[in-house]
Amino acid sequence: MVGSIDMAARAWDHDFKPETTLKLFGISIPATNETFFYFTESNATADFMVDALEHLWPTYHSKYNPIERVWGRLKNHWNGELLNSIEKVLGLDRTMTWNGCNPVVNLITKSYEKGVRLTKSAMNEIEEAIHRIRGIEKWAVDILFYNE
Repeated sequence: MVGSIDMAARAWDHDFKPETTLKLFGISIPATNETFFYFTESNATADFMVDALEHLWPTYHSKYNPIERVWGRLKNHWNGELLNSIEKVLGLDRTMTWNGCNPVVNLITKSYEKGVRLTKSAMNEIEEAIHRIRGIEKWAVDILFYNE
């Protein structure tokens, strides 16, 4: 999660009232040194993440990379900046570097409802393509893609 963003650029210490909040989802591809950030003002749901993945693939095929180190670098890059607009967040993020490369930054404007669930059958089909990483199964996966 990116956190609160004060769209009117009013900030008194840390107690400001944001007009919007951006949620962040990221993908890091170590083989090509590419990093992709996807933001939404809506809910960061599984549908949002799937839309981000669909935006990325099939152009890029790679395995999931733990993104947490990139988040740390991004927070350092923000360096206390007042993230007071969507343009400020996206623009600042585009200037960050990870392993010498800038991330591809996108804002997905679709709205996402919470509580949407797949049927067991549909989820089982998806689970066949997901390899959960031992010890951190809830947070990190390898997504296996097959060309048909």
